[in-house]
Amino acid sequence: MSCAELVVLGLGPHEESRDAAELTERLELIPPASEHLVDVRLMTGVPHDLVARRIEHPVQRNGELDGAEARADVAAGLLHALDREVADLGAEREQLVAPQDLEIARVLDPFEDAHKPILPAMFDLSAHAVVLTGATSNIGRAVIRAYLAQGAHVAIAVRDQAKGEQVRADLGALAGTPADPLVMLLAADPGDRPAMERAVEQVLRAWGRLDVVANLVGGYAASDAAAGDLPAYRASWDQKVATAVTATTACLAPMRARGRGRVVSVSSLAALKGEKAAAGYAMANAALVRWTESLADELKREGVTANCVLPRIIDTPDNRLAMPKADPSRWATPDEIAALIVFLSSDEASGITGAAIPVVART
Repeated sequence: MSCAELVVLGLGPHEESRDAAELTERLELIPPASEHLVDVRLMTGVPHDLVARRIEHPVQRNGELDGAEARADVAAGLLHALDREVADLGAEREQLVAPQDLEIARVLDPFEDAHKPILPAMFDLSAHAVVLTGATSNIGRAVIRAYLAQGAHVAIAVRDQAKGEQVRADLGALAGTPADPLVMLLAADPGDRPAMERAVEQVLRAWGRLDVVANLVGGYAASDAAAGDLPAYRASWDQKVATAVTATTACLAPMRARGRGRVVSVSSLAALKGEKAAAGYAMANAALVRWTESLADELKREGVTANCVLPRIIDTPDNRLAMPKADPSRWATPDEIAALIVFLSSDEASGITGAAIPVVART
């Protein structure tokens, strides 16, 4: 055998092991004082004879090989050879895994890079069809782009056909072609069950499947708890809860039939704790989370997941206008919200259901 091929370090007197069980038993034994032997063989610069050191107390002396006293006891050739081996291994590792070739999605700095795109091609949604509500909002546009970037087909349910056409036009080539549209307009009120059922039929006729429903309808309206303003509370309920429940239930039949589906709804951190002048808003968002938890529990063995995303403040033009003294770089960006929604829509998120995930960003 050639040198520099193998280093054998053994505790206790050297002999060949006959099997793994015997080796394990031997390693568990602590050699008595004066019998702590090191067998060094087949290494460049080291003779093929036994090198032994007397160790008064093996446990006490263990770990002292980097000390000057210990290094003086070890042959210089052995130390140099080990240094060379470690350097060679490091060089080989760099060749096998070149850092510049790694494709890892990351935000380099949470403040300076917060607005950079954070969804490279990680999740393949090319064979997925999405029904999305709230498409004309700032977050809606970001989520549509995120889905399209992952290859999904997106059907947007809109009350205002003209606004829906503008959303599709703004997408440009991402929306596909007339022969192969990647974005479909559905003239349907998300809170109207018959209209949403017709929209689902339209999606199934066009694309033959329905995999995801993304409920993005929302908006903030102030309402005091002490005032007991029931009409205001009902308005928040109709906007947030009724649309999500209606759109989702219309989409469930084809998902359950295929044994695969994703329900993702945008709620708010207000669902976890109410604040002054936001009674109706907090109540509606909390109700959406509780409904989602119930739905997830009902469908958890049918391959359909249901989850909520809970942003605190999203960086939108409206929020910047309403809070001019705030630092928007601390808020969650629409792209950050979209990234989480896309992940929860993917096959990789199959084990997550009934979750309400806060997105507080840098606030």
